[in-house]
Amino acid sequence: MSWRDKIAAVLAGKVGGPTPTGIHVYHSSQHDFDKFDLAKIGTGEGAQVYGHGIYAAENPAVSGQGGQYWKNFYDKRFGDFVPHNETWQRNVEQMAADRLQQHGFDPNATLKSLQEMAAAYKQGPMFDKFTAAIDMIQSGKQIGPRTYEVNFRAKPEELLDWDKPIAAQAPGTREALARLGVPDAPHVKGEQAYWHLKGDMLQRYGHRDHGLNAAYTSQVLNEAGIPGIRYLDEGSRMYDAEAKRMIGQHGSREAALAAALKEQQVSPHADWWRSIVGDLQKPQTHNYVAFDPSKLDIMAKYGVVGGVPLGAGAMGGTIDQSSYGARQ
Repeated sequence: MSWRDKIAAVLAGKVGGPTPTGIHVYHSSQHDFDKFDLAKIGTGEGAQVYGHGIYAAENPAVSGQGGQYWKNFYDKRFGDFVPHNETWQRNVEQMAADRLQQHGFDPNATLKSLQEMAAAYKQGPMFDKFTAAIDMIQSGKQIGPRTYEVNFRAKPEELLDWDKPIAAQAPGTREALARLGVPDAPHVKGEQAYWHLKGDMLQRYGHRDHGLNAAYTSQVLNEAGIPGIRYLDEGSRMYDAEAKRMIGQHGSREAALAAALKEQQVSPHADWWRSIVGDLQKPQTHNYVAFDPSKLDIMAKYGVVGGVPLGAGAMGGTIDQSSYGARQ
């Protein structure tokens, strides 16, 4: 079993979404941190294709937990060996993570392997590194990539909905977009609104750097009272043209589904209708882009703890490493 499988098993069924205090989401990273920081954008795997900000997901399976973060943790090498600096510590953690996975997350087998390697070197830089990996596993600290459970202190209706036309956005969002000069036309969705504003940033500041213009765009939206973006994740998007047409015809996904189910029962083309019904029945979960990291409260952090199947730490405002315990 891989790291991803272990954490996926624990988080299975724990899909987030709106709550009385915000929006329950997940964020995965190969990095260990206490709080979110916009300055760190670009150090993960995301390409910022849905705007500039910090990305999170209602569904933990698409939060990065099931993506390249986990592969990158093992594939990347973090520079030359320099004892006891940050790079050295990261290499030690990488070694401990590699050995744990190789030995099926059995801490005793992992420790035995590392001890044998340390004994083979007896002294020197590699001896120090194997010894530090042994200490890390015995310490009970989390090792390897983390999945963060987060409360995004915002309401869905406060956000720019990437997939909806301007007319279907919440009233407060529509008013804010109108003040910013976004046209309220039938073809303009949240996505077009964002890129329209990004074009304004280019004209206003003259920057040819797309990332910088996107950062300005997110800042302007945040200052206008729109703290982020909401968009359907890949698994929730519909691709059947007829399903999309029926939603437009019947006014809602629910009404379109009811009509498609009736057609499926009486039509000689039941298989065709079955495909449409399947698209309309997909569970819908969303991803989010937060413009202001201060609105993201880390509630728990998941990762393997020294060979124990899974560790999670409860959060206040900062991470207390000593509070971690194993949680199945």
